[in-house]
Amino acid sequence: MSESRLELSNTVSFELDGDVLLFVESSNRMILLNETASSIWRGLQSAMSVSDISEELAARTGCSPERALRDCAESIERWQELGVFKGEQQPSGTTDEPEARPGTEAPASADLPTLENSYRLLGLSFVFRATHPSDAQAVYDLVGHLSVQGPAPVQLIFDLVRSGGRYVLHANGRVLDECEDRRELVPMVHANLLLAAYRHSDCVAGLHAAAVARGEHCILMPGISGSGKSTLTAALLAHGFEYCTDDLVLLTGDPIHLRAFPMRIGLKSGTWRALETRWPEISSLPVHRRADGKFIRYFLPQKCLGSQAGPGTYEPTCIVFPRYREDAGCDLRRIGSGDALMRLTEAGYDLPNRLDRQVVSTLVDWLSATPCYELDYSPLDQAIDAMSAITS
Repeated sequence: MSESRLELSNTVSFELDGDVLLFVESSNRMILLNETASSIWRGLQSAMSVSDISEELAARTGCSPERALRDCAESIERWQELGVFKGEQQPSGTTDEPEARPGTEAPASADLPTLENSYRLLGLSFVFRATHPSDAQAVYDLVGHLSVQGPAPVQLIFDLVRSGGRYVLHANGRVLDECEDRRELVPMVHANLLLAAYRHSDCVAGLHAAAVARGEHCILMPGISGSGKSTLTAALLAHGFEYCTDDLVLLTGDPIHLRAFPMRIGLKSGTWRALETRWPEISSLPVHRRADGKFIRYFLPQKCLGSQAGPGTYEPTCIVFPRYREDAGCDLRRIGSGDALMRLTEAGYDLPNRLDRQVVSTLVDWLSATPCYELDYSPLDQAIDAMSAITS
């Protein structure tokens, strides 16, 4: 990777597989340029005039001089709108931690929870208390494998209280979330525990992704909801892979590593039948409903329950973007790191701190050195074979 700077700009540029990635420091924004825009940018960096850049572009691509000049003007105008050049200021993106819901104090003394358990998830030590035994049991069924014994420093105290026909979740005495339907209770707790552990971590970034490992290999699998990453994760665990995390990946340090995040795997209803031949116990798990109306079961194989004793961090050796498509067969293809960066963005990410050029440089270096693939699949057996092949 090489880095270069325009003399009069708020922008740092990086070469990424022949394309150019711009990081606009004033707006905390990353922009991946296509081949034509990359050529225009390099010309500007070399102090070429717009007319010279357009002539060179026309000669290289075979387009008309008028078309090349128009491409230059359109690219420069767009970059000005995005705050690329000095003096063009755009509102900064923020990653501030959302506040807990204001206006509600701690539960009244008569309603204080009487059942409690202590847990540890990554670096977060917390106590979970509930007023009703069935609520405490539902939470324990979700995170009982994270329970700890004996005294330990406590960073968060969660209280689950029934109030006015609703289930209200407090964190350190303030309302964090609530739901009315009993079936939404466990998904609500699951989502808030993930978020709390992320906010108390020292990660560089949080990615919407799953991860599995086998031997010295660790596969990172980013994807939007419904891409099939959780289904593929559960299937791979039945074929010799080790569980790292599902739904949320925390990247740490330089060089990049990911932290094992041993929460249960959330499997939506459409995947249950496909996985029951590998994991028959799935059919007996409780059914919950997420706030978006989708039905879900939370699954963790017995052999994974002690996963916290594992290495804790893994170095991703490849990135696979899975996508379930009915009747797709199985197609595993190598993609460039620039394409991978944009797919990571599409899958979803969050940053505990504002981006800076060092963080972007670290991510670009990591992607440049990591093989990246896309996997379109339908039959799970073929997808497992493909994933096994890249770890052999």
